[in-house]
Amino acid sequence: MIAILFGLAVIATSHAQGLAGDSLTLQSILFSGNRQTREEILLRELLFRPGERYAVADIAWRLNESRRLLENTTLFIETCVDLCGISDNSFSLCVDVRENWYIYAAPIFELADRNFNVWWKQFNGSLRRVNLGVDVIHLNLTGRADVLRARLQFGYAQRQDLAYEMAQLPHHPNWGAGIQLSYQRNHEILYTTRDNRQVFYRDDDRWMLRRTFAQVYVTWRPAQVWHHRLSAAFRRIAVDSLVRTTLNPRFFPHQGDELGYFSLAWTSSLDRLVDRPYPFRGHAVQFDVIKEGPALTGRRSRMWINTMTTVYTPTGRYHGFEWQVRSRLHLERRDMGYHDYTAMGYGGNNLRGYELYVVDGMDFLILNAGWRIRVLKADIPMPLPRWTLFEDIRLMPLLLYGSVYSDHGYVHDPYYAQDNPLGNRWLSSWGVGLDLRIYYDKIFSVMWSFNQLGENGIFLQSKFGFR
Repeated sequence: MIAILFGLAVIATSHAQGLAGDSLTLQSILFSGNRQTREEILLRELLFRPGERYAVADIAWRLNESRRLLENTTLFIETCVDLCGISDNSFSLCVDVRENWYIYAAPIFELADRNFNVWWKQFNGSLRRVNLGVDVIHLNLTGRADVLRARLQFGYAQRQDLAYEMAQLPHHPNWGAGIQLSYQRNHEILYTTRDNRQVFYRDDDRWMLRRTFAQVYVTWRPAQVWHHRLSAAFRRIAVDSLVRTTLNPRFFPHQGDELGYFSLAWTSSLDRLVDRPYPFRGHAVQFDVIKEGPALTGRRSRMWINTMTTVYTPTGRYHGFEWQVRSRLHLERRDMGYHDYTAMGYGGNNLRGYELYVVDGMDFLILNAGWRIRVLKADIPMPLPRWTLFEDIRLMPLLLYGSVYSDHGYVHDPYYAQDNPLGNRWLSSWGVGLDLRIYYDKIFSVMWSFNQLGENGIFLQSKFGFR
């Protein structure tokens, strides 16, 4: 609204002053509030460049769009992009931001299972299925929106991770790069699925599963709303011989206890969401092509395509519809073995109301739809001492939303459907929920869901905006 008023002011000023043309030159951009973030990172998100001329009729739109792009970086809690000076043929821009909290060093208390309900109902809340450790994340290490992550974990799974990503390379603002290393080993292994429930085997005297992962990637951002990424990775998965001889001879697509292979992946995405952590307006599209193989050990060759389309349509200022369609299509149709034969119930590919189930398969189509409304907004003072370093979190923004939803999906399972009846059939669910949003991008959800099996229950979810 402020940007629109300033745009109207620009038009009125230009007519009052009798300007010969209908465009103005941007004289300068003044930045404030960016104590950690470099100015070039903010400038990359703006639809303005000093010295260029802009049509008066487009300035209001560019102000609003620049503010949206800054917000979607998740680097800032608040953003303001306004005009701060208009002369005869030029104007100046003021960009003021309130930076987010970037450093998170927290103890890990993490459930090993897919969600809280599986852990609580299927495994009786067993503490043996909990991961402990420490997780350190810096979301803006050098002020270039570069992310450093380190993880040291023990408990259910022993795991060590190290990752670094630079969103903008020096002297190449449209290019970025990253690297990721990970090692994990477990005493317990998921070796099959029966009746759409995961089946595990545990032996505290043997390492049943060991994973090694290394990846490098480059990113290309030719425009503010377009992102492209090319990654090359190597994975090694090793299992105890008991898996092959007794538990599941089809765990790998070959007779062996180890699988090591290379992979390439290309991702393209378009993002026009407004307020990315919890949008009510905008759309986003993502397209992935992944090729696995050749294998150094074992046999591996598969290729598939993932797509995701998300649309948010407002019906008012604080309520609106949400739609998301996800799909996967395998281009190589041979039996790939049980390992990685995952579809619904994994990696965000969920139907609400089916949290206790998984549906394995090669291909899937999932539609999530709903309507949400904001019911509460408040700023909660936190009881922190005045001398604390955590100035940015003294006031906790809190928002509460209500929702109704309906989900639908189908999984094509050509190899294991005889033991899992939810494959190769259309599934549906519906329900109501509450979403609690704090500190801009931390979201906790409580849902009362119903599915077509005649079941219903209360389900819990959480999402943290660590990019």
